[in-house]
Amino acid sequence: MALSSVRDAAIVAIIAMVVGGCALERVGVVPSRRGDGAPGDVDASTSCAVQCTDGTRCVAGECVCPPGECCPACGSGLVCEGGLCTAMTGCGAEGEPCCAPSGACATGLACDGERCAACGDEGEVCCAGTTPCASGLGCIEGACTACGERDLACCPERGCGAGLVCDRAISCVPCGASGQVCCDGDACADVALACDDGTCGPCGAKDELCCAGSTCDAATLVCNGGRCGECGGAGEPCCAGAVCDGALGCDAGTCRNSCGSNGEPCCASSVCGAGHVCDLLGTCRACGGNGDPCCAGRACDAGHTCGLTQCERCGADGQLCCAPPASPCNTGLMCGFDLHCRD
Repeated sequence: MALSSVRDAAIVAIIAMVVGGCALERVGVVPSRRGDGAPGDVDASTSCAVQCTDGTRCVAGECVCPPGECCPACGSGLVCEGGLCTAMTGCGAEGEPCCAPSGACATGLACDGERCAACGDEGEVCCAGTTPCASGLGCIEGACTACGERDLACCPERGCGAGLVCDRAISCVPCGASGQVCCDGDACADVALACDDGTCGPCGAKDELCCAGSTCDAATLVCNGGRCGECGGAGEPCCAGAVCDGALGCDAGTCRNSCGSNGEPCCASSVCGAGHVCDLLGTCRACGGNGDPCCAGRACDAGHTCGLTQCERCGADGQLCCAPPASPCNTGLMCGFDLHCRD
């Protein structure tokens, strides 16, 4: 009886090899491949006519599914057991253990520790994927939580709503009004407010913060060191436009007692005394003479005319032509096309 069983098994194995043996091998009729050169081992010297896919391997020129594996792989909700795809049992559904090895759960559920639970709504575990929670909720410490509104937690994905700011990365609070925290970008809700160390407060008046654009409320105030202070007086910063009080002049940003004379700061509105002009550095310089800067209105002393930036002698042979009302050139000379006198 035992001999007959052995003979029958051998006949079945031979038939399996002749017809490809794939189906019989998958259910375990063909003996397991063990050891070098054992029956059923992959023959590396023989290639298959086509590329083996879906998990199959080339064996003796044939694409064969390895014993105990499923070819192709099992779809969602199924598991490969003994070469057959079977439905998940005992895991994946709500309240059941999370399926090994990835901790998977059915659609609409997520693994909450060790068991599958509903996900996405407030108080529930966060779902997997790019949308872990329902609208208006944020995934905070693994749970879907209301966020983004006043006095609620800051949302991880979108921060806080309009008119609110995330304070110390904890909660959403109103921002921008006087006494409130500054909004994003150190912004405040009113032009009469400025952000001071994270809080919005009044600006523009004396000793207050400078308003946006480093501006102050009055012409007698100037922004200095971030705060509005008095300007224009002796020893005080110059007011906007380099203006100082009375006869004071603006010298390197500070109003000085004397102005208008040669080498002194220019007086208010860039004014200097007679025979002087205010240069680009705000200093009064003698003007009108040969080699001096041109005076106001490009005026120069008699016998001189204003060249590009300074006064030069004019009227003689080879010199610039003089400006009206003076005669352009000395007697016997003519003003040429190059504006120089020639005989």
